[in-house]
Amino acid sequence: IDDNSDASIVDFNHYPGLDNPNVKVFFSKEGRGAGAARNIGLKNATGKWLLFADSDDLFENGFLNTIDKYKDSFYDIVYFGVISRDSDSLCVIDHDYRSNSLMRHLQDAYEHKNFDNLRWASDNSLNVPWGKMIRRELVSTNNIYFDEVIAGNDAMFSCKCGFAAKSITCDLSVIYNVTLRSDSLTQTFSRLVLTSRFDTSCRINKYLRSIGKGHFCYNLYELSFSHFYCYPKELLLSLIKATRVTPIKNSLHDIFECLQILIKKVCNKSKHRR
Repeated sequence: IDDNSDASIVDFNHYPGLDNPNVKVFFSKEGRGAGAARNIGLKNATGKWLLFADSDDLFENGFLNTIDKYKDSFYDIVYFGVISRDSDSLCVIDHDYRSNSLMRHLQDAYEHKNFDNLRWASDNSLNVPWGKMIRRELVSTNNIYFDEVIAGNDAMFSCKCGFAAKSITCDLSVIYNVTLRSDSLTQTFSRLVLTSRFDTSCRINKYLRSIGKGHFCYNLYELSFSHFYCYPKELLLSLIKATRVTPIKNSLHDIFECLQILIKKVCNKSKHRR
């Protein structure tokens, strides 16, 4: 799916996949973002399984041999390993929080056969669409689509897929490479992007409580400080919203937990300065 790429950068006459009979290419001139582009893919997909990939990422060499083991399986979702690479050098980045956190959750699920954290995307590193096989019938039958928002379009999709899935498994084999660059959306911290991500977290919390999984909700107070510590106005507004959408009994717990996290961060900074 090409979402209105710049013609001065992309050669549309030699677009990848146009000469491949096994590939369908769709061009959107609306520029509505990743969520809308992925929804176009969902509406036109015909295969048994869904695999997502961002345009600046790449699959691991030999990944087909790994996913082929599950093509005839009964699972609804299969999670795989992911690593991060520098977008220019393609060198592996060992200190990337997102891929490291995802792999820790994957290892834990594999060892204990408990897939709840994967199913409910209890960490921001888990609410991505890539690095997994999703049965297409699961998505189409339950009418699951991506949010068409500036950022965080994939979080609710991942949560709803987790709820609908009857059978989940994971494989520690790495099949996907996330490339990192300073100007990518995941590395962008503008007010609009951060607000979109926070609002998505609020919607996810509401959804999780509606299905009886409130204990997997995000701590919105902690997210407020981590997202908006440089933006006082947005910080105040997000704290007010967190209080409004979080039940009182949960608010007290989350505020106390948030204070503990903030105190720990301040103490750590003080130690480093010494």
